[in-house]
Amino acid sequence: MISLDTNILVRIFVDDAEHPEQCKKARQIVNECQTVYVSQVVQVETVWVLSRAYGFSRKEIALVLEGLLNNQSFRLENEIIFTAAVPLYCSSNIDFSDAIILQTSIRNKLKLLSFDKKLQKQEGVVNP
Repeated sequence: MISLDTNILVRIFVDDAEHPEQCKKARQIVNECQTVYVSQVVQVETVWVLSRAYGFSRKEIALVLEGLLNNQSFRLENEIIFTAAVPLYCSSNIDFSDAIILQTSIRNKLKLLSFDKKLQKQEGVVNP
């Protein structure tokens, strides 16, 4: 098994007209390897890149996240946390990184302290 960097993972899900060969190569890598590892940092970075660099909507990003979760080719770091963070991200206005942070805290039975007003609306988050 190999691990993917964000720029490879993004090219799997985006038809980038400026980098068609990279898109083709990224997809070929997954087909040849059959299973690839996606770290938690790459998961978070991917959402950021899709949103900021490619202008994906939350709904479009949700489809990518569900694709990562439901495709056996992707072995996700902290899959339990990822699985809990996706619906939270989709049903609220918090960032995916915050959903990961919150779910990690919940999994470890910790209260999460945050000054983030959007995040404070979530159960388990406390304004210090």
